[in-house]
Amino acid sequence: MAVRSANLDIYLMRGDDYPYEFNVDNADGTNYSAAGSTVTITIKDIVDGTQLYQASATDAAIGNNFANGVFVFVIPNATTALINTNAVYDIQETTTASKKNTLVFGKILVTKDVNS
Repeated sequence: MAVRSANLDIYLMRGDDYPYEFNVDNADGTNYSAAGSTVTITIKDIVDGTQLYQASATDAAIGNNFANGVFVFVIPNATTALINTNAVYDIQETTTASKKNTLVFGKILVTKDVNS
């Protein structure tokens, strides 16, 4: 089965904590399995720009289910507070054979809250 990278934009309020759940499917619509892999989110101000955040998901924690293509990341308020305009992100898998797959990518679109 081949995974298809999904382009998905994230909308958030600057300075808030955000848990995001990503459900990844194979090209045929079945659940993608990343069992045994490392899955990481990276947020940058622009492509090839300054890294604002990076974290790895832990299988079986906070709703993660790698065998069924479910990945949960909590983007903390300290990170969202740094995003003054918009940003970009991707979620990558590194397999046990050290192969990399981009699972999800997109823009982070920020709205400034009234209390900023």
